[in-house]
Amino acid sequence: MIATIILGFIIILLTWRWLQFEPLPLGKRTTESQWSTKINEIIHDLPSFIPTWLRVYAIGIVDTLSTVVWRRLVKANDIGQFLYTFKEKHEQSNRLCILTGGDSGIGLEIARGLLEAGVKVIIASRSIEFAQKVKIQLGSDNMDFLIMDLTSFKSVYQFVDQVKKMIPKGGIDILINNAGIMNTPCHITSDNFESQFQTNCLSPFYLSLLLLPWMNKKDGRILFAASSTLHAASPRLDLSLVHKKYELDGLTHYAHSKLFVTILTQYLQNQLSQTNNNNIQVYCYHPGAVRTKLFSHTTLFTLPILSYLFDFIMLTPTEGAITPLYLCFASFLQEEKRISGRYWSSTVQQPVPECDDLEHVEKIGKAALDFLDLTPSQMETFIH
Repeated sequence: MIATIILGFIIILLTWRWLQFEPLPLGKRTTESQWSTKINEIIHDLPSFIPTWLRVYAIGIVDTLSTVVWRRLVKANDIGQFLYTFKEKHEQSNRLCILTGGDSGIGLEIARGLLEAGVKVIIASRSIEFAQKVKIQLGSDNMDFLIMDLTSFKSVYQFVDQVKKMIPKGGIDILINNAGIMNTPCHITSDNFESQFQTNCLSPFYLSLLLLPWMNKKDGRILFAASSTLHAASPRLDLSLVHKKYELDGLTHYAHSKLFVTILTQYLQNQLSQTNNNNIQVYCYHPGAVRTKLFSHTTLFTLPILSYLFDFIMLTPTEGAITPLYLCFASFLQEEKRISGRYWSSTVQQPVPECDDLEHVEKIGKAALDFLDLTPSQMETFIH
C-alpha cells in the first residue's frame, strides 16, 4: 500500500515536471547540470576510507537517476536540428575528422552526426570487419577507416604514419579520442601498462601529440572521452596504478584513467596556448550514463532483471553523442569565446578541482611524457 502511494506520487510529480519544462537548451546551464555538479562534489569529498569502486557505483547511480528525471520526462536535446542549423551556416566539404572507436556505440552516432553535417570522417578501428560493417551501415562515401590498436604504441605510430600519407599538414580539423574500455579483465599490454590506462589515456594522448602537426591550427579541435567517474578518483590521481595489476576491482583503474586524461586535456591546452598562431582547442567530455557495451564487464549492469531496466532508463548512444558533437560545432554558432582545456558534460563546462592546480597539471603532464618516453623538447616540436 505504502509503495503504491509512493509510486503514484512519483508519477504525478514527474508528469507535472514534463508538463512544466521545455526542451533542455544546448550549451546552457540547467538545474540538471547544477544538481550533477553538486553531487559530484559531494562524492569527490567523501572520506578517503570509502573505496573508489564504491564511489564509481554511486556516481553511476546518480547519473542514471539524472537521466530518468531530466531526460526521460523532459524532452531531450534535438541534435538533428542542431546539425541542420550548422549545415545551413557553414560549408563542410573541406572539413575532416579522425575518430577513434567510431565503429560502435557512442562513436558510431558521433560518426553519423559528423557525416550528416557534411564532415569527412576517418574511423580508427581495431577490426576491419567492424569497420566495413559500419561503412555499410552508415552508407556514406564520405568516410574511410584505418586499423589501430590503442593497447599498442607501435600500432598508434603506424596509424599516424598512414594518416600522414593521406592528409597534408593542417588537414585535420577535428580529432575525437572516443574509444575506451571499462572494468575489463586485467591485462598488461606489450608496452607494460595496464590496458585501461593505455587505451583510455596514454595512447589517445600519444596519438594527439603525433597528429598535432597535421591539425588545422586556425580552428582545430581535439576531444578526449572522459567520464563523471573521474570524481571518484579522490583525493588525488594515483599514477602507481598505471603499471599495477588487479584481480576483481577494475573500476578504480578506470576512474583514475579518466581523471588522468582530463588533467592531460588541460595540460595539452596549456602547452598549445603558449604558442603563437595556434588556435587549436582541446576539450574532454562526459557523454552521460549511456547504454553501450562499455558496461559489459560490470556485474550490476549485466544482471538479467536489471539489464532490461537499464536499457530503458539509460541514455541512448545518440543522446550520448550530443556533447562531443556540440564541442565540434558550437563555437561556429555562438560568438562567445569558449574556455578550452576543460571538462564538459550535458553541453556545459563542469568544474574539476585537479585541473585548477597548474603545478599539479604540469607535474601530471610531464609524468605522461615520461611514460611515453618523450622529452619536453620533443613536446615542443609537436606543438610548433
